Amino acid sequence: YFDLIVGPESVNKMKPDPEGIIKVLNAFGRDVEQAIMIGDTYIDIEAGRRAGTKTCGASYGLGNKEELIKSRPDFIISDISELLNYVR
Repeated sequence: YFDLIVGPESVNKMKPDPEGIIKVLNAFGRDVEQAIMIGDTYIDIEAGRRAGTKTCGASYGLGNKEELIKSRPDFIISDISELLNYVR
């Protein structure tokens, strides 16, 4: 189902370091302007910010919702279907 999976064993530095995001962008030949980091924790949002992507907080995940809001992502969604409002 996935063309690429980047996990802890794939990088030298873990999030919030942007290494994993940059690895994915490079693998698909995409620029940061074409990407959105979606995550349910403030660490995900910080990683996206450091990589230079847009950031999306997923309030339906396992992360702490208050910390996610405080991390100030570019937008927050409560259901994955809402992402379509931001990528068209």
